[in-house]
Amino acid sequence: MIDLSKVKEKILKEVEEEKNKILKKAEEEVKNIEKKTEEELKKLQAEAEESLIKYLTELKRKELAKLKKEESVRLLIAKWKIIDELFSYLKEEIRKDERYLEFLKEKIKKEQALEIIISPDDFALLSSFLNPLNIKITKKEELKGGIIIKKEKEEINLELESLLKEIKKRYLKEINQLLFS
Repeated sequence: MIDLSKVKEKILKEVEEEKNKILKKAEEEVKNIEKKTEEELKKLQAEAEESLIKYLTELKRKELAKLKKEESVRLLIAKWKIIDELFSYLKEEIRKDERYLEFLKEKIKKEQALEIIISPDDFALLSSFLNPLNIKITKKEELKGGIIIKKEKEEINLELESLLKEIKKRYLKEINQLLFS
């Protein structure tokens, strides 16, 4: 007769060996999965760090460009303010110079004016010259210096502000170089 206990023992031994093989294989698969997962995590982490560095670099570049632009605008505003102050000072200095009044007198004599529009300040300086000329004189508060000579078909604008604006427009590049180079 067959010894059942030996058969049982043999079957149990084979089952135990098979179980151990399966467990060993499962452990190896788990280790392989853990290794692949760890490698994938490292790869994803490196990609994330690289992406973050690129993003931060681009953000820094954009911020610097924005700051440079803002600084350029502030500098330009400051330059314009200095140029405007220079021309205000120049206007005052011109009005103090005797050659300014002589220039206006010459223009009034030379042109056959029907009317002279004049700033109140300049009228005070030129009234003794203008009174004997028998020309219509109009004081205009908006004029901050100079005159406008009205003739029959034309108007000659010798308003100090207009003349200085024209000079500023014509010579702005040179003025900028002189002041800020």
